[in-house]
Amino acid sequence: MDRASAKQVMGHRLPPLVEREIAKNVLHGKGFAPVAPDEEYHPVPVLELMGLLQRGKATGVVHGSWHLTDRGSSLRGKGCDKPRRNRIAIFCLVRSLLVIRFSSLGDVLFAIPAVRALLDSGQEPVSWLVEDRASDLPMLVPGLHEVLVFPRRHPSEWFDHLSRLRERNDQVIVDFQCNLKSRAHRLFLDAGEVYGFDHTVAKEGGEKGLTCQVQPSATQTHRIDQNLALVKALGAPVPDVVPRPSLNLNQKTRDQATSWKESDPRPLVLLHPGTSAFGKLKRWSPSQFGGLGDLLVQQHQARIVITGGPGEEDIVRSTRHAMAEPHQAIQANSVEELGALLEVADLVIAADSFPLHLANLLETPVVGLYGPKDPAVTGPYWDRAEVVRSEVSCSPCALRQCDDRICMDRLAIENVAEAATRLLSP
Repeated sequence: MDRASAKQVMGHRLPPLVEREIAKNVLHGKGFAPVAPDEEYHPVPVLELMGLLQRGKATGVVHGSWHLTDRGSSLRGKGCDKPRRNRIAIFCLVRSLLVIRFSSLGDVLFAIPAVRALLDSGQEPVSWLVEDRASDLPMLVPGLHEVLVFPRRHPSEWFDHLSRLRERNDQVIVDFQCNLKSRAHRLFLDAGEVYGFDHTVAKEGGEKGLTCQVQPSATQTHRIDQNLALVKALGAPVPDVVPRPSLNLNQKTRDQATSWKESDPRPLVLLHPGTSAFGKLKRWSPSQFGGLGDLLVQQHQARIVITGGPGEEDIVRSTRHAMAEPHQAIQANSVEELGALLEVADLVIAADSFPLHLANLLETPVVGLYGPKDPAVTGPYWDRAEVVRSEVSCSPCALRQCDDRICMDRLAIENVAEAATRLLSP
């Protein structure tokens, strides 16, 4: 049987990856078993595979597909412990797949590459359950079937929200959140299989109730890599070099930002002094940001713009007043506005925050200021990025409050300026 015949036999029931693997094995006269050579597997003849498909025995993970194993991850739980003779080593499409990542905006962004891997595998429909305060971001991800919004800020709407969840019948749930909140939501969802992290990553007992627990390897420390390990457990192909996922930013907003940027030839440097209220511990002081802005004007004749979001008016005002000359301040009222602004900048400087990671995703050079958090876990993921730390002995830490933030206070303006110079240099 040639490659064309093999594809004709399969029709359109499988994603392109599986079509290629079947065709390749047929051409070599082998049974279908696309797993690593040193993995244990039970070859399944192609015609038997097609019979299983026709009888509905391999239409989805819930019906017992053999998951492609990832030697970088440890799989535990029902259906993840060992191969079974009646399972097939393919990533089968399922009728409905729901991913859960409620918040924060930065963590929702960290889940996008994994969701993109699911979508690129041919899996559809894929829906996303997210909190209202972070719902703008998943809505910009192309290819999602639906964005379900948990109205956290409106308790009077919780009953209706949970009632709608009870009406769903997803075959597979992928829980990137894995805490008490997501575990409580899973009680209202009817799913054949639920994937999530084991106790080494999950919090507040979020690993309980999962049918498959995934433990990322010791080298998968970054949140993005951990999320990718989770979708690998389903068999979704993940490239060795993870590309930046695209976002559907409004073109009119982008054009306006481009025109505004082109009105001034100086290098555009955005300083973002704020963080979420929950992450105040990570902030660099307004006086330090102000001193940095003055130094960048002196060294690079930079056009300094201070950015902030709703609720960050005071810290933006303090940063502006800390500079020798007042510079423009802009408040972005939506993720789309912020994204368009970050995209046209020549450099973005911020603490560990959503704007830092969004700028990094949009290919804008960034300098990340890190103290209490570990950049190996939540640092900028892609290239054109530098991290500046003070290297004090107590950093990183797991504290939420600290009366002596030496990790941020001792972060020298000159060191940040040197990193900025490297990224601004042609």
